[in-house]
Amino acid sequence: MVTMVAAAVLGFAAQEGAGRALPDDPRLQPIREHLAQLIQSAEAAALPSEVIVSKAREGLAKGVAPAQIEEVTVRLAWNLEAAQRYVTARRPGPARAALVRAVAEARMAGVGMPAIDSLVSDDRPETPHAVEVVTDLSQRDYPSCRAGVVVQNVLSRDARSLDRVAGTLETLRQDYGLTHGEAVDALARGLAASDSLQNAYKKTVEDEGYRGLRRGANPVWGDSPGRSGLAPGRLKSRGIPPGRNS
Repeated sequence: MVTMVAAAVLGFAAQEGAGRALPDDPRLQPIREHLAQLIQSAEAAALPSEVIVSKAREGLAKGVAPAQIEEVTVRLAWNLEAAQRYVTARRPGPARAALVRAVAEARMAGVGMPAIDSLVSDDRPETPHAVEVVTDLSQRDYPSCRAGVVVQNVLSRDARSLDRVAGTLETLRQDYGLTHGEAVDALARGLAASDSLQNAYKKTVEDEGYRGLRRGANPVWGDSPGRSGLAPGRLKSRGIPPGRNS
């Protein structure tokens, strides 16, 4: 009996602690107990429970109704569990919280797991961020599987440039009138013959210029402006534009 009472007290204390982690906002009152249970369960499973708290805070900041906040956090908690199983199946041992969070957010954004499969299996410190980059590209309408290949190549060759992948693709797409898929494929060809994103960008500019010449378009090294309003020759000399990951 004493053990049962102690367990009940500990369980109540844990739930109270989880509740205190949530914002002290009266709008959460109808769902606070449920959110506290989600946080407690996540902590017990060694999941990054702070992601659930952050999502609740985000909902409050955006004026989202409590019922919708509850729905989203429940879905997030489920995706965290699924992400943990997915990661541990590919990388034995304790799953890194940052990677579990990145995979869960990818799932929430509708990214297919095949797009990040090779990334998750890559044991590098930058891997969680690489998954985030694929998610960002998917939300920008780049095909996720092909974007995953590009990000994997950048991760293995030039991981410090992961933040610049999105900006590079956007510039290529706008300056050469490419579709999202064509921009990814063009950069992939450049990466296949390069050891860095910078050199891949230069190679892609040269290749797209040659393709433009064959189509009768202006050469990329000429003075006429590209679709972004900058002369392609200047684009080539200035290097890779900064990325815009969000």
